[in-house]
Amino acid sequence: MGFLLPESWRLHPEVCKFTSSVFYEDKLSSHAIARSRVLEGHAWLSGAGLWFVPVEHEGNRNSCAEEVEVVGGIVNGLLKPDVRWFYSAGNSRRLKEEDILIRGAV
Repeated sequence: MGFLLPESWRLHPEVCKFTSSVFYEDKLSSHAIARSRVLEGHAWLSGAGLWFVPVEHEGNRNSCAEEVEVVGGIVNGLLKPDVRWFYSAGNSRRLKEEDILIRGAV
């Protein structure tokens, strides 16, 4: 049991939509200030959202070198100098390693 604040000031609307649907019975919305929280400058990750990256492999049970290689490439791409994270209107910076969250499939 808890108290739901119905508006997020941190989550971009695209991320908030998913979070609200999965965890909060569509009762969570995103404040307008969060619309500016986007990525720019990456070859294929841009804007805001959650990205699924399929990796083909076969026979891996406890570890997967193919996935490690793909994830490493994504992280390296996000840390390039041209990639900017806009955290509020007109304000941006380069990404840091601690900004990146990677969630593997279970």
